Amino acid sequence: MRQNDADDGSLGTALAGLSESATGLSENFEALNDAVDELQASTDRMSEKQREASVSLASAAAALEPPGVASSGASAAADD
Repeated sequence: MRQNDADDGSLGTALAGLSESATGLSENFEALNDAVDELQASTDRMSEKQREASVSLASAAAALEPPGVASSGASAAADD
């Protein structure tokens, strides 16, 4: 019976170690998920800023073109 007690102790130690590893892995996945969420939010913000800049640049370009050229530039932009 003494061997069984030793085996039970080893099994308990192994299970405790496994539990700690699983907890650590879970925490790492949570941190990774948070980082992915923040990256997605950052990408969304950057995309919005890029759209705003594109609209602003298009408006500025249209304002700089002579009146006869502005209409042809607008149709060329619409073709893209």
